[in-house]
Amino acid sequence: MLGFIAENESQKPIVKANEMNELLLLGIRNLESMGKNKEALKFYNKYKKKIVDKCEAYDLEGRIYKALENEEKSVQAYEALLELNPYNIDTYYKIINAKGIALTKDANQELSKGKQKMIK
Repeated sequence: MLGFIAENESQKPIVKANEMNELLLLGIRNLESMGKNKEALKFYNKYKKKIVDKCEAYDLEGRIYKALENEEKSVQAYEALLELNPYNIDTYYKIINAKGIALTKDANQELSKGKQKMIK
C-alpha cells in the first residue's frame, strides 16, 4: 500500500522509525475516519510491529474493534493500553464504553448493581 515501507527485512527503509510510526498511524487514522474500519484493521495488523508508539497503536486498535462491534478485542486492546499506562483515567472510561456501558454525566448518580457487575 505504501511504497516507502520495506516489505521485508532485506530492504532498507527509506524513512526513520519515528517518521514511519507517524506515517503508519496517519494511514490507519485516515482509513478509520473514512469508515473503512476493516481496511484500517488489516493495515494495522500488517504493520503493527513497525509502530513505535504502542499507546497510540492500542488506542487505535481499541477504537477500530469497537467500530467493528468486536467488544472482546476492543477491551483487550484497551487493557493492553492500561498495562502501559495504568494512571490514565480515560482508558478506564474507554474499557467501560467498549463493554457497552454508558456512563452518566452526574458523578453523584450510582450505577445499578447489574452495571457494576458488568464493569467488574
